[in-house]
Amino acid sequence: MSETHKAVLQVTATDRVNMDSVLGQAEQRLRDRALKMRRGGILITRESMSSFSLEITDEVPFGITVERQRWSP
Repeated sequence: MSETHKAVLQVTATDRVNMDSVLGQAEQRLRDRALKMRRGGILITRESMSSFSLEITDEVPFGITVERQRWSP
């Protein structure tokens, strides 16, 4: 994916209810953009207890969302 098409969002959650809400909203924004581009899936990476990055990437098949965790409790 070229840099001009790359979309990355950083989100921070204050609690579990907030986490579900902010992640859902961010994922939907990226899903809408991926649909317009007709490429890339969504990769959600947990960076810490409350910090996440979401991105559209060709590493994930179009229409799929994958989660990974870099943070160890």
